[in-house]
Amino acid sequence: MKRTTQAVLIATTLATALTASLFSPAADAAPSRHGSPTVPKRVALTPRDFGERIPLALDTGNYPDQPASVGQYCDVTGNGAEGTEPRPLGGRQWNWLTADQRTSVTEVVTVWGDAAHAFDQVVSDTGYCRYAALDYPNYTPQVVFDGTTFVASWDGTVVLTTQVDRSLVSVSITGDGSAGDLSERGLHLLDRAVARTDRANI
Repeated sequence: MKRTTQAVLIATTLATALTASLFSPAADAAPSRHGSPTVPKRVALTPRDFGERIPLALDTGNYPDQPASVGQYCDVTGNGAEGTEPRPLGGRQWNWLTADQRTSVTEVVTVWGDAAHAFDQVVSDTGYCRYAALDYPNYTPQVVFDGTTFVASWDGTVVLTTQVDRSLVSVSITGDGSAGDLSERGLHLLDRAVARTDRANI
């Protein structure tokens, strides 16, 4: 594996595992949301979706303070956000890592008061959690499929995010291969995750 890809894979996996700790415990943070929306386990991707068995490395359980996607930095003391931007009402993420540690896949599902606005903030990188603060090498954002899907790529990683009713669904894939190859694999997984989220009627 290329050293750059391996470094990105390790960094992405660690960032996923530490998501919750990246949120600033501000004194004026919103109080605990009792009865927040639940993202069920059946929304998660499966071996059939992957076409192979990839071990599950992380399931955060239901936890509202999720980023909308992998790669976003959520510490408002250092990401340019004001700290007053909307945050999810509920959310959950899963991460899978192949046994040879060559490929990592993460699915993030978040529920919002205004999902359309949340998606716009992902596209413009103006939300509570942001990409730009981490200065990814060769970071390239674009909106595809008539504005319905946001794709962000950087060395060794592609992230795809879209809206499903009041939820945002995001799938990232980190590993070997070109951005085009990773995008094609990621889009397949995003389609599966979208279908599962739609059926769950969160």
